[in-house]
Amino acid sequence: MIAGIESIPTDVNLSITQKEAIKEIHQRIYGKRTVIFGISIDHVNNLASQLNALGISAAAVHSRIPR
Repeated sequence: MIAGIESIPTDVNLSITQKEAIKEIHQRIYGKRTVIFGISIDHVNNLASQLNALGISAAAVHSRIPR
């Protein structure tokens, strides 16, 4: 979503309707603050690390972070 429809691997099969929906969502969130949910604390930490490596400001927020 962050990188856009053109970054989806070519081996992922999406219908035209799905591609258009992704494109529309991407246009709405581009340049805005966004929340991304993960399935575990490790997943959230990895997502934040990957986004930061791409130059996208990201921070992991989960129950193991002190208030």
